[in-house]
Amino acid sequence: MPTTIAHRDLRNNSSAILRRVESGETFLVSNHGNVVAVLSPSGEYATPRIIKARKKGSLGSIRTVQASERTIDILNELRGESLLAK
Repeated sequence: MPTTIAHRDLRNNSSAILRRVESGETFLVSNHGNVVAVLSPSGEYATPRIIKARKKGSLGSIRTVQASERTIDILNELRGESLLAK
């Protein structure tokens, strides 16, 4: 069962609490009696995963195309905004 701590306790004792989290504990952080956050060990989120590209290349190899409409006109239409002057 996680330990509930007030946000001011987290502020005042953050180093000690983070050491406990690092060792595996989980805390519920409350603000005015309401739980607003969960502080738990990072697990798989500790280091970002980097996935190597399957194929070497550059963005220069991507083919460009000419659109029949300007991007701003498409966005305005989607937003329901119609401009008289193009």
